[in-house]
Amino acid sequence: MDIDINSLVELAKVAAPISATVITYFHTQKTAKKHAAKQSILQMIMEDQLNWELFRKFPTNYGNIQDEYEVYHKCGGNGEVTKKVKEYNDWYEANEKQMKEMASMNCKPEVTITCNAGK
Repeated sequence: MDIDINSLVELAKVAAPISATVITYFHTQKTAKKHAAKQSILQMIMEDQLNWELFRKFPTNYGNIQDEYEVYHKCGGNGEVTKKVKEYNDWYEANEKQMKEMASMNCKPEVTITCNAGK
């Protein structure tokens, strides 16, 4: 079975664009996952902290944040989100004692929000 040089050249002309497209597709998917995880993490952190500080609602996203961070890190993410997740974990640990006390007392804080828009 003899393969001539012209056949190899033609095969290379077809294979090069296909392989470039496949590589680009997987890189784009990885980047999209990283950005989606980053946005999700930052949103959940803000939601938990805001709900705790304003309404004393227990953080509900701790496990989800850890899972999303794992996805983010596997996709090559680092830096800003790593810092935010570390700050969140420190914040969570600092407030964990108070959260446990509230849960053991079955405490539901009352929050009153007023608006004096017309003044």
